[in-house]
Amino acid sequence: MLKKVIIATISLLITAFLVNLIAFADSDVYTWRDKDGKIHVTEAPPPEGAELIKAIIHPTPTPTTTPGGYQGYLKSTQANEEAEADQGDTDEDDASQDNPDRIEGTPTPYVDSDGHDESWWRDKKRALESTIENGENRLQEISKELRRVNNDEDLKSQEKRSERTRLLQEKDTITENIANAKQELEDLDYEVKRAGGLPGWVRD
Repeated sequence: MLKKVIIATISLLITAFLVNLIAFADSDVYTWRDKDGKIHVTEAPPPEGAELIKAIIHPTPTPTTTPGGYQGYLKSTQANEEAEADQGDTDEDDASQDNPDRIEGTPTPYVDSDGHDESWWRDKKRALESTIENGENRLQEISKELRRVNNDEDLKSQEKRSERTRLLQEKDTITENIANAKQELEDLDYEVKRAGGLPGWVRD
């Protein structure tokens, strides 16, 4: 029975010692003896007249501080971020100077061997289609004007003969222009490939 009491007491003492050890791990520890001979372990210095047996003093860490305290820290952080942003803008400006045609935020478009991009070829295709459409519309108008001139009783007059000749010449010119535009439009896909353009630049 006595053995069990002793073991229990030792266990309690060990537990108390470990708890105090953890509690004092980051604190100053003073071991001292009072006037009655009783030993004490405290964080505070011993009272006047007590006998100091041992003192464990932890040096106070010196934190890295920023002038101005927390507000100074915020200003310093903001200044660093602005400096990084300015450096990024400088890099972009340098890139823009190397390539003056570059638009910020827009990737440089692919171009063919002649320096033409997709938009240039599509504009050319639209111009050819417009030539064909406008020419065909004009041919219809010329046909109506020729019928009017042919039905005019005063066709033998010099003025009417000149008008008919002019309409026929314009008809021939427009017909030739339409034929050339159609042929160029038909060959446009091949021309894109020959110039090193991408497939589909002039396809619907």
